[in-house]
Amino acid sequence: MLATPLVQQTAAKAAADAKVAERGYTNPEAVESQGISIKIKKDTSGLSKEQKLLAEAKAIKAKRELITGPPSITGEKVKISKSQSALVNQYTTMEKKLKGQARAAREEQAELDAKAADDSKPSIDLPFVGKIGF
Repeated sequence: MLATPLVQQTAAKAAADAKVAERGYTNPEAVESQGISIKIKKDTSGLSKEQKLLAEAKAIKAKRELITGPPSITGEKVKISKSQSALVNQYTTMEKKLKGQARAAREEQAELDAKAADDSKPSIDLPFVGKIGF
């Protein structure tokens, strides 16, 4: 008589559990998880994309200035370690990138505003040559 695959799996699992029990261990039982819950927060800050990027750049600049200290009037630089110098360079790069993204967002918003202004004007383009009397 042939055993079904489910019976074979059960028998194999029982044999494996018996071997593990002989050694004094136990197999962990598989437990179903609840899954991953992704919640998307709605932006209620009222800031434009450009303003958000500039605020983030300002926060990074503040982190950079914590390491280097405030700018000196005489131009003296604070001596910092190599790892701090690398971090300052990384912050500077991030700041420049965010400012560039903010500039691009401002230009994109200007284009959208211009397009919206053009769309709001009614245009009367008629396929025939004639006048409409108003």
